[in-house]
Amino acid sequence: ILALGIALIGYGQQELQMTQYVFNGLAWNPGYAGSTNYARLALSYRQQFSKTAGAPKMAQFSADIPMLKNNMGLGIQVGNSSMGVSSRTDVYVSYAYQVRFSKTLALGIGIKAGMSNYNTNYDGVLVWDAGDQMFENNRPNMIVPQVGAGLYLHGKQFYLGASVPTIWAYDLYKEDPAQSKPWMRKTYQVSGGYAFQLGALELKPALFGRYKEAEGFRADINCTVGYKNMIY
Repeated sequence: ILALGIALIGYGQQELQMTQYVFNGLAWNPGYAGSTNYARLALSYRQQFSKTAGAPKMAQFSADIPMLKNNMGLGIQVGNSSMGVSSRTDVYVSYAYQVRFSKTLALGIGIKAGMSNYNTNYDGVLVWDAGDQMFENNRPNMIVPQVGAGLYLHGKQFYLGASVPTIWAYDLYKEDPAQSKPWMRKTYQVSGGYAFQLGALELKPALFGRYKEAEGFRADINCTVGYKNMIY
C-alpha cells in the first residue's frame, strides 16, 4: 500500500524483445546492412503467454541489399508490437559503409533513422470507477523519431558487433515543440559468434548482450546447428 502511494511514472521495456538475434542482425545493428554479396529478407514473429489476454506480440520484416561492389548497404525495417492496450509501429531505414580489409574481412559502419508510432486503446478496458478522466478518451498517436548506430566486424566464420539502437529519441509535443524532451534511455548492445565446420554440419555458438543503466548487463546465449547452409 505504501509503495502504491508513492509511485511515480515508470518506464518498462523500450526496445523490441526478440529471441533469434542470429537470424535478424539488421534489427539490432545497422552495420549489418550489405555485409554479404546478396540481398536478404527476414520475417520474424514472437508471441508469449499466448493464452493470456493482452499478451505481448511482435512481428517484424527486414531487408537489406549490398550496393556499389559490396562497399555499401541499404536496409529497411518495418515492425509492430503490442502488449495490453498499447501498440507500437516502427519504420527504420539503415545505411552502412563496408570497410574491406580483405576478400573475407570487413567492418560495417552503420546508422539508422526512422520513427515509432505509439498508440493506446482504452476501448477494451473494464473501468470500475465511472468518470475516471484517465480512461475517458483514447490516447492520441505519439510519434517518436529515433536515430541509432552500430559497428559490425565480420569474416568468413565469425562476427563481432556493437551498437546503440537508440542514440537519440524525442517525444514531440504538438502544442509546444520547445518542450520536447529525451524519451528513451540508451541501450548498449554487443554480439559475437563463430562457425565451426564439421563436415556437412555447421556449429555456430553465439552471444548477444545488452546493458542499460539501472538494469545491468543481460545476455542471450544460443547455438545454431546448420546442414549444408540449407537447414538450421
